[in-house]
Amino acid sequence: MILCVGLMLSTINQAEAQKLTKKEKKALAKTQTLLQKKWSFDVDFLKGEMQKEAEKLKATNPEKAQEIESQIEMVAMLGGITMDFKADGIMEMGMMGQSEKGTWSLEDKGKVLIMTNSGGKPDKLNIKELTEKRLVLENPTDENMKLIALIPAK
Repeated sequence: MILCVGLMLSTINQAEAQKLTKKEKKALAKTQTLLQKKWSFDVDFLKGEMQKEAEKLKATNPEKAQEIESQIEMVAMLGGITMDFKADGIMEMGMMGQSEKGTWSLEDKGKVLIMTNSGGKPDKLNIKELTEKRLVLENPTDENMKLIALIPAK
């Protein structure tokens, strides 16, 4: 338990960690444990989300709807991208035989995942769902891919 709490504190803001209750610390530790694995994009989920968005836009913005529909088949390429969240706060993204390292941490009692690339640019993503078999993230700044779903990599 001490090791788990120590790892937890290394991947969240120290000031925030001091404000957490025992129950919140336990929930945060569970979130971290569930995150710590290699994930890949859930291509079927992404295609479905893009199709829903295209359908919504058909009446008001048919050009944008057509643009989204034309990109749906290209989403299959995302299936080869992996994200590996390690216990020490290191994140490794792999695609097409290349690998990029960065860091990851949690904020807002484990509800926000912050991924920082090797260049130091952070991305804040809201954790919408996290189980052993699925991670759904919401990207509030990306209009084209608001929701991203990941499944354990094979």
